[in-house]
Amino acid sequence: MSWYLANEDGIIDQFASVMGLHDLREAAGEHGTPALKSFLTHGATNAPLACIVGLSAVAKATNDESVKSTCARLEQLLHGETLVSITQGFGEDGEDDDDDSPKKKAETLKRASIETIRIDPNDDSDSQMARNAMRASVSAFLREQAPVAASRVKALLRASSGGALSKGNEDKPLQIAQAATDAIPWHDLVYPVEQQIYEAALAGLRKGYDQIGVTDRAGIVTAQKLAREFAQDRAAELVGMKWVDGELIENPNAKWAISDSTRDMIRRAVEDAFAGETKISDLADTIADSGAFSDSRADMIAKTEVARAQSEGTLAAWKQTGAVLARKWVLSSIHPCCDECDENAAAGSVPIDEPFPSGDHTVPAHPNCICAVVATSVKGY
Repeated sequence: MSWYLANEDGIIDQFASVMGLHDLREAAGEHGTPALKSFLTHGATNAPLACIVGLSAVAKATNDESVKSTCARLEQLLHGETLVSITQGFGEDGEDDDDDSPKKKAETLKRASIETIRIDPNDDSDSQMARNAMRASVSAFLREQAPVAASRVKALLRASSGGALSKGNEDKPLQIAQAATDAIPWHDLVYPVEQQIYEAALAGLRKGYDQIGVTDRAGIVTAQKLAREFAQDRAAELVGMKWVDGELIENPNAKWAISDSTRDMIRRAVEDAFAGETKISDLADTIADSGAFSDSRADMIAKTEVARAQSEGTLAAWKQTGAVLARKWVLSSIHPCCDECDENAAAGSVPIDEPFPSGDHTVPAHPNCICAVVATSVKGY
């Protein structure tokens, strides 16, 4: 059995045996570009030029002569094409196994190719380094600030007139939690995570350009600028701040600010203490050891923020080039029911400039979101 390359008109020619394609996929997984990996995984592409670049990289990196030969053959067949797919091609009688009309073949090929243009940060290893680096930065910061917040809580409790909530002091837990949160120098986290967000956003932008076949240097320069701007804004927003005239100031409208969620976690701990579920004397230690400052929380923050940066980067590439006209929200196979993602998926195809029902333009819609966004309409199709 052999593998063939096909376009909208039918079979072009054979390019590999079953084992040859397997070996090429293995080599591309290590040395190929995102466009080539996507093509070999999904079996269709509308960016042959970007795949040729990837094949050239694989051929240079591998010592396997068979893989080099497959790369050369596939490169040759891809030249001059705009929309191609991989197929098993002809049956034993030498006739095309697919008895659909040429029009149906073309439509099937287009759909397969469009669906390779997708945003799925949970299925991408390109940003693993950024995730690991952000996890380390956030974890170290939270561990360092846990005793700061706990000390502030202890001092406020000592100065408090009483250890129980009563009429007139119901807001005491919130006041204590806010003061403890304000004692944390959140601005110290901005610069470390900015670089990691930048790397993830840049990876997303490059992937978006690669998916739609943009390989010129001007596009890469633009990608770097867009990624840097996003990283600066999001790193500040992450800790409840924003940049104004070169200075960090409070941002009351920050989305998913970890400073806000930290305050809420501390408030709940203080409320439990006032309710008698935690001894007041043990409250400071309870806060220092709480989930607000845990490694698992740092991991969730890193996973979500890097996914968001990469997704926003790819979406920016789609919009900037004008290539993608509409997209849909796709639930993960292990998506738990039910949340805002279900409403987004039910909306079907949504124009590229319009938000999904949740108000989001791309994944993730919430922390630990594992959904994807897939193009449904591409310019020229």
